[in-house]
Amino acid sequence: MHTKRLHREAAHRGSEKKGEGFGLKISILTIMPELFGDFLRAPVIARAVRNGVLEVELVDIREYAPGSFRHIDDSPFGGGAGMVMRCQPVLDALKACMERSQADRANVRRDCHGDAPTVGSKGCQDCHGNTPTVGQRPAAGINENVVCRPHTVLLSPAGTPYTQKKAHSLAKMPHLILLCGHYEGVDARIYPYADELVSIGDYVLTGGELAAQVIVDSVARLLPGSLREASTQEESFENGLLEYPQYTQPAVYRGEAVPEVLRSGDHARIRRWRLQQSLLWTKKMRPDLFAAHALTEEERDLLEEAAEDPVCFPDRQQ
Repeated sequence: MHTKRLHREAAHRGSEKKGEGFGLKISILTIMPELFGDFLRAPVIARAVRNGVLEVELVDIREYAPGSFRHIDDSPFGGGAGMVMRCQPVLDALKACMERSQADRANVRRDCHGDAPTVGSKGCQDCHGNTPTVGQRPAAGINENVVCRPHTVLLSPAGTPYTQKKAHSLAKMPHLILLCGHYEGVDARIYPYADELVSIGDYVLTGGELAAQVIVDSVARLLPGSLREASTQEESFENGLLEYPQYTQPAVYRGEAVPEVLRSGDHARIRRWRLQQSLLWTKKMRPDLFAAHALTEEERDLLEEAAEDPVCFPDRQQ
């Protein structure tokens, strides 16, 4: 067995119990599976697994490298510092992962639309709305005539910047494969086997494992059964704005009082205040987001009203 499954629970069993169909399966291809132990035991992710809406599979790429030394990397052609991950172990790991996905979906004999086709049914579309065909990715020997082909993401600094919108998109996939690069990255001939490249920011990490954890966490919390639904509706970036400032007990701390409106019990006033502060915080802290946000008539009114009511932004304490 070439995989190590941590916090694994049959997603279809738990979700059928809730009447929600398939859960999301995330397979993480990595050379350092040990980095995910404590991460997968975190409350939100563990709850999603326990409720049957998430399954996480760790695939150790080293297990697919030949020889006793598990040779997974080599020096780059043309010279230069660092090592590059080789095609063979990475693509063999990806092939095995996709074949297991095919077998899993065939075993339950249901596609992502709730029907019961046989493997290879031309009526089933993949996660992109396309009908899978035989012959895609032939170099790896991957049989693409599958029910709902997994969506493969290569984590790379050259990728598209990761956003909350992308998190929502990935959360709707039946099976997501995250491929973690390492060292100087992966052999460029691996790129065509990914559906997309994703980056979590303009900085360099030792490997893609931390980026994979970011994606798993942001996706898992969007799944039903991991958090209360209302917990995510007003968070930062959900409506293109930063979230409004939050307060808790005590009502007065070191002379600083919680805004009166939040203690008023007037839910209409609270809603408007929070929207106003969300606008002002975004304008102050993330002018790029604010410039891209299409203001509603109510939001324009709130900004005009705020001319004499500046954003509740704490001064830096010395």
